[in-house]
This record gives sequence, structure tokens and C-alpha cells, in this order.
Amino acid sequence: GLAAALGAGVVLVMVLLARCPEAATFGGERDFFAGEEGGEEESKYFKTPGMPYLPCLAILMNYYLIAQLEPQGLFILFLYLGLVWAWYLMYGLKNSIGNTQGWRRPGAFKTIT
Repeated sequence: GLAAALGAGVVLVMVLLARCPEAATFGGERDFFAGEEGGEEESKYFKTPGMPYLPCLAILMNYYLIAQLEPQGLFILFLYLGLVWAWYLMYGLKNSIGNTQGWRRPGAFKTIT
């Protein structure tokens, strides 16, 4: 039932990610069908080994491990994640650039070119 649906969803995501064209390191567009592979032009693009298969395998392994937890363990896990999430938001709101230096300060945001 549910496990089969999740497995099918993961396989679908893996297939879609494997067929996506590559993009430049910091955005931009790349004509996927123009030019040939390799050479100096190819070195401008970031590549990750095992993408998307290794991250999908890690997601499946984590799902398997979480599925093995007892209800008390799941409660503790979600309690921990909720506390960490709340602390992260409170810390981020207090120490963000916008809160400490102002959002409208010139040069607060740097663009990558």
C-alpha cells in the first residue's frame, strides 16, 4: 500500500532528476542541445557524483530507519525536531542581517555574478 506508493514516488523523482538538463553553477541558462560534451565549456558547470541516486538512496534508508521506531521513539524524534526548529527560527530572527544591520542598508545583499 503506502510503502509501494512511496517507492513508486521515489523512483519517479529519480527518473525526472536524471533527465533534467544541467544548469550553470550559480544560475543562468544552458542550451542543453547545443554544442558537444566535454572541453572547456563543460568545466564551467558543477557536477555532483551519484546525483540523484545517492541522495535518493539516503532518503530511502532514513525512511526505513524511522519506520522501525516505536511510537515513543517517534514522539521523542518529533519533539526534538520541533524544539530544534523553534530554536533555529528564534536564533535566525534575532541574528539575521536584516534585524541586526537593517534590510535597506546599501550592500546588505551581494549578488553573485
